[in-house]
Amino acid sequence: MDRVWRIALAVVLSALVVEVSCFRPPSSFPTWEVVLRLPVDTLLEVRAAAVAESMQLDQRGDTLYWVHRDTLTQVVFPPPLVINFAKGWPSELDSTRSALHSRLMLVHAGGRLVARNLPASAGGGLRVSVQVFFRDTTVYDTLRFQVPTGGPLDTTFDLAYDRLPVGPFDATVKVDSMDPSLVGVPLDTLAGFLEIPLSADLRGDTVVTFPQAIEIPQQVRDAADTTKVPNLGDLRLRLFFVNRLPVEVQTTVVLKPQNPGVQPPQYVALDHFTLPAGQIDSRGFSISPATETLVVHLPDSLRAYFQADTLYAEAEALIPPFVRPVFVADSDFVRVTGTLELALWVDPDSL
Repeated sequence: MDRVWRIALAVVLSALVVEVSCFRPPSSFPTWEVVLRLPVDTLLEVRAAAVAESMQLDQRGDTLYWVHRDTLTQVVFPPPLVINFAKGWPSELDSTRSALHSRLMLVHAGGRLVARNLPASAGGGLRVSVQVFFRDTTVYDTLRFQVPTGGPLDTTFDLAYDRLPVGPFDATVKVDSMDPSLVGVPLDTLAGFLEIPLSADLRGDTVVTFPQAIEIPQQVRDAADTTKVPNLGDLRLRLFFVNRLPVEVQTTVVLKPQNPGVQPPQYVALDHFTLPAGQIDSRGFSISPATETLVVHLPDSLRAYFQADTLYAEAEALIPPFVRPVFVADSDFVRVTGTLELALWVDPDSL
């Protein structure tokens, strides 16, 4: 939802630029309201968004997974061979004010060991340890494999962990030798993977962003200057949402000026706007989209916000709990259409 708001705000700023180039201040008190309209049409699809963010998605059964993979080739013991996957909190999110309670359905971690040309003297045991950390939960497994004397080794391992918490993660796959005969023996491939499901047991989450700086172009600052455009009316953003995701989101967006002395000190552009989830079937998949309409007013009193070179926006998103786990499909989407309406008060005698 934060991404949708950024797009909408960009449209608002673009329209202000259009207004500067088209409007002539009236010579007397205005008697007409002229409304300029700018169309908005944005489609956010799961598969396309993953490509844009360089995320690899794979399907395993009915579940879509965010996949992390890495491979080491032509390595030898010692030291232990290690593959690690980690991701912290996004830099935009305030972890001290965010509260995540939902649980991922089934996380998979594992890998593959391949050694095709073992010397006749090679043989013994390999120890594989897998440690997975998700926010406040750590799980640890140790596997042991017997290397056939002089024979090829090609083995895979796949561990599944249920109901790990949503949030930052750190996963490590480590292989080391338990037998002196394997010291210096080449390993053709060590492949590791971590698969995070786009399915969750929703238990109620709150995500809060830090104030995000939005640069205000000079043309927009000129438009906000009352000496240049004294009779600018409201900016109205009318949006129509179509949500195919199986997740409801309630969003609040607060605008803040660069200068703390500017009044008002903040403006609530969205106040717990609810985008309902698509219709969810018995398996937890969205089978038809939900729709919602939003009208946002940015009044003339906010002109001072746009006279500085930076504006700040802070968002809070609430995801309510749901009675059963939900699953995101790669065809799920959110589409936003509508118009930006810019009201100008015009004296017809000045035209």
